[in-house]
Parts: sequence; structure tokens; C-alpha cells
Amino acid sequence: MAPRRKGNTSALVLVARHLLVTLHCVASNDSVAQQFSQPDAKTARRFRRRLLQALGVIRNRVHMKSRFVTQLLLPLLAATALAILVHLWWAADGFFLNLAAGFVGSLVTVGYIDWILRRHEEDRWSDADSRISSRLKILANSTVTGIRVAFGYKTDIFDRRAMASGDSEVMHAEVMRVAIHVLSPGAEAHVTSLNQAQWKSFVSHLHQSSIECGIMLDRFGHRLQPNTIATLLDLQHHLESAQTFWQVFPDIAGVPADQLPQTKTPPEELQAAWCEITARAVRNVLEAATQLAAIA
Repeated sequence: MAPRRKGNTSALVLVARHLLVTLHCVASNDSVAQQFSQPDAKTARRFRRRLLQALGVIRNRVHMKSRFVTQLLLPLLAATALAILVHLWWAADGFFLNLAAGFVGSLVTVGYIDWILRRHEEDRWSDADSRISSRLKILANSTVTGIRVAFGYKTDIFDRRAMASGDSEVMHAEVMRVAIHVLSPGAEAHVTSLNQAQWKSFVSHLHQSSIECGIMLDRFGHRLQPNTIATLLDLQHHLESAQTFWQVFPDIAGVPADQLPQTKTPPEELQAAWCEITARAVRNVLEAATQLAAIA
């Protein structure tokens, strides 16, 4: 879904578990404690492997988005690891071990509080997030529909069973299928065949979809995931790129070959080149719309 969701706390739990297992071994097993007090190479390798495993969990499963992670979580983890490492070589009557246990307790407590706050925020925004997702899907659908209409396709292009299913998700998926497998491959041929009136209508639709992307970003950007924002920006960029031919050469776009104005570059070549550029931008628009629909 595009709106923010639950934070990934499983990594935090795994890290705490790794550290707690180590502390439990040290605190409850005299023979192990003795080994930790006088570490040999095997014990050091075992601990280093466990520590690297915990750090790997952080790197691979925690999505570091906020200052909470960089300014609180990581320093606590580093302090815990440092305290345990110091204990391995200097027992100090368990002082550093107790210090590490205190860090772990703080880590778990802070993580739990952060999880509670996130859950509360998500519950508070759940209805709004659902509606934002719906609007993103509508934007993706309307973008594809405008291109379909401009290319001259009617509704019989869709699978009849999908459109008669009454399931909005199935119908939405069918629209995206047509975008990728029907509209995109034939984009250049259809762009080339547009006349000036069709170009004007086509560009008007592209412009309106671009405005809608900006509205979504302005109004709901604070509730969107970074990948959704990036996809919206890409979609807006491609929509604007697809309008360039009409904006720069309105006297060439859609003009019949025998009515093209004289230019330094042969007008037929100029028209063909810009149709190819526009078709590429349209394919990018369809791809971005499909991606937006998938993450909404």
C-alpha cells in the first residue's frame, strides 16, 4: 500500500534476542562465564559471529527512516556490543555485563514504545490512508484510460469476464494488463496516426493527469511512502515529456505530410523523430502508471 504502514520491528526483536541469549549464557552458566572471562579463539569467534549476525539483521531488515534509528537505536546497540566486548577481556565483577543488560533493557523498552506509537498513528490514519490509496489507483486508471481513448480503443479491448466480474480489483488489474500488453507495444504507430485535433485532446488529457500528480503530492505527500512519491514524480515527468512535441512544434504534430511547413531539417524526418520520442514517453507513462497501481 502506498500510505505508511507498520514499522518493521522484527529486526529489533531479533537483535535483542541475540544479545539476550549471549547475556543469559554469561550470567547463568558458570563454565561459560569462565570462558568469557578468559576467552579463547573459539569463544571469540562464536561471539563475533553472533554479533555480525545481529548487525546483519540490522542492515538487511531495518529500514532506517528516522532520527530515532540513527540517533538512539544504533548508539544503544553499539554501547551494548562494546560493553560485552569489554567484559570478555575484563570481567570487572560483572560490571560491564550488567551495563550491557541495562542497554538491552533500554533498547527493548524504547523499541516497544516506538512500536506502540506507530500502531496508534496507523490506527488513527487507517481510514484516510485507505482513501489515499484509492485515489492513487483512480489516478493510474484515468491516465491509462485517457491514452486508450486517444489511441482509438473502445471498451471491447478488455476481457469481458474480467469487466463483468464486479470485482474492482480484477477490473483494475485488467486495465493495467491492457496498458502494458496492448497500448504500450502499439504506442508509436498510434502517436504517428494522430491528427491535430486528436493531438490537442491527447495533450489535454496528459496535462490534466500531470496536474493530478502534483495535487496528490501536495496534499498527501506526508502520508506517502518514498517509493510512491518517486513513482508519482516519474509519472509526472513522463507525462510532461509526452507533451513536448505538441508544445514545441504544434505546426508539425499531426499535420499531414503534404501540408508540413518547410524547415531546415526535412519536416518528415523531424515529425517522425518526435513521434518516436513521444511514443517512448507514452510507454514510460504506462509503465509508471502500472507501478503506481501496484504499490497503491
